[in-house]
Amino acid sequence: VYTKLTNAVIIGVGHLGRALLNYGGFVEWGLQITAGIDNNPALVGTKVNNKPIYAVNDLAKVVEETNAQIAIITVPKEHAQALVDYAVSVGIKAIWNFAPIHIRVPKDVVLQNENMASSLSLLNYNLNLKTSKEKRKKPKK
Repeated sequence: VYTKLTNAVIIGVGHLGRALLNYGGFVEWGLQITAGIDNNPALVGTKVNNKPIYAVNDLAKVVEETNAQIAIITVPKEHAQALVDYAVSVGIKAIWNFAPIHIRVPKDVVLQNENMASSLSLLNYNLNLKTSKEKRKKPKK
């Protein structure tokens, strides 16, 4: 259990962003999600899991007020790089990227890419490898 919490914001409050906002286990790992950021007017001004949702234009204010250092990116790939650039420009120091695209960050910004399709593919490959090994080990009747 981490004793020091690092504040984070989620940029993109669609299905994945909403799921991450609702997950309560991040605190055990030192991550506290303070807010969501989205461009959907229907979401702005609402709350998810008691965390406020702000407009993209409010990101600088949210980062400053919450001392957020991490931005979690859960937006479509065509918007990811521009939003990462914007987040870095307002003080974000680390990016946890779930967008299915390779993004670029300055050298002083920490980047962690999560590619769920790639992870699923690797899981499936390992399952098939294990299954084929088990079939070879079984004695024939």
